Amino acid sequence: DSVTSIGGGAFSDCKSLRSITIPDGVTSIGSWAFWGCWYLRSITIPDSVTSIGDSAFSGCSSLQNITIPASMTSIGDRAFFKCSSLQSIAIPDSVTSIGDRAFAGCSSLQNETKQEIRRRFGAGIV
Repeated sequence: DSVTSIGGGAFSDCKSLRSITIPDGVTSIGSWAFWGCWYLRSITIPDSVTSIGDSAFSGCSSLQNITIPASMTSIGDRAFFKCSSLQSIAIPDSVTSIGDRAFAGCSSLQNETKQEIRRRFGAGIV
């Protein structure tokens, strides 16, 4: 059997986690999955992932960059809330839904990125 989802709260508050590569075949990252992983700096998300749950990476204050795969369709409420080191994120056209305040508190996010997110999804996202 293979892993098809990262469950809600699976790595929540895991302070020793520095980087993670989610395996191919995983289709969803659950709510609060990596919440409060303060020292998580990098994450690799495979093309198989289509959704990121609410607050999945909330409070990951060391996370700097993330690439959202072209397979992604939805990003939950507060998914990257207070990821204060996040500098850039590319959101592919496949994403049709981003939850409320998904990128709020991302104080290092580039202005161009913030403007693009607001243009596509509305002001309440960043």
